[in-house]
Amino acid sequence: MAEIAVEATKIPAQLPGVRVAVLGAGKMGGILLQAFLKQNLFAADQIRATVGHAERAIALSTQWGVDVSTDNLEAARLSDLILIGVKPFQVPDLIAEIRPALTPAKTLVSFAASVKTRAIEEAAGLDIAVIRAMPNTPSALGAGACRRPARRTSTSSSRPWPKPASKSACPVTPPRNWPRKPHSALPKWCSKPATILPCSKTP
Repeated sequence: MAEIAVEATKIPAQLPGVRVAVLGAGKMGGILLQAFLKQNLFAADQIRATVGHAERAIALSTQWGVDVSTDNLEAARLSDLILIGVKPFQVPDLIAEIRPALTPAKTLVSFAASVKTRAIEEAAGLDIAVIRAMPNTPSALGAGACRRPARRTSTSSSRPWPKPASKSACPVTPPRNWPRKPHSALPKWCSKPATILPCSKTP
């Protein structure tokens, strides 16, 4: 009996149109990167990561199956969503290094402790979305959420994230210094394990 060739079906990534860079794929950055792949949030060819040494880059690229290098600027240039995973004291130099690749259409996500979003915005030198996330506990519990506060210059400009199949209930309490704007103009975000998706709007 002749064998019938069956082509394997690959499940598409949840966010196929978003290119992501993990700048500083150390302990936490590596955990998030592997979670992105495990949860099928991004395909391997959508992800770029950077580390400090070429030998380490080769080893991690082989281990994870993604593009790992030491070139932060190139990784940022080829990405829409840029995760900042370096140590807090390294953040200013990193932002200065990748500044030529930053545009208002990109989004920065920092999980560097004690580094304020305002400091990152000022270092970037342009109107760019900055999110601060503390994934330590969520990565251990497998669940979590983060708030994306509006900047003074923020608008309801479109982002490359597609709408999820079902919106997640994510109550958002604006901080006291949040500018008074219509809720429709304030983009709200929530995150599940290794996901970054739009939240439902609060009244």
